[in-house]
Amino acid sequence: MQDFSGKTALITGAASGVGRALAELLSSEGARVVLSDIEAPALERAVEAIKAQGGDALGLVADVADQASMDKLAEQAWAHCGEIHLVFANAGVGTRETGMMWEYPLNDWKWGFNVNTWGVIHSIRAFMPRLVAQGGEAHFVVTGSGNG
Repeated sequence: MQDFSGKTALITGAASGVGRALAELLSSEGARVVLSDIEAPALERAVEAIKAQGGDALGLVADVADQASMDKLAEQAWAHCGEIHLVFANAGVGTRETGMMWEYPLNDWKWGFNVNTWGVIHSIRAFMPRLVAQGGEAHFVVTGSGNG
């Protein structure tokens, strides 16, 4: 896909970092963007910034670590937009940056695994069947990092 004008992109983890940059870039290229994040205030700021630049943006709060939340996100996005052409499974967390891995609290490991692994799985399950069923050109992109 080379022309994003008239296309709709949904991005998880879109309130900051790579997700927000993707949303801003795609919007500047003419795409409608659906930003999703678990952090409602940051999500609202990101959506307002895109709208202030003349972009078409919608913010939907969702938790990638919860399948029901992702299913609801997909349902809301398709209901609002009609079609989605690009899905970026971008949400991710870094549990720790320093110290000995074996000393990290178990809850940090669980949080990281739930977001970085289950988040991708939940996104695939929520979005891929709909992308396939709608026909036409569509892309599903997973963002990865050293933390993921």
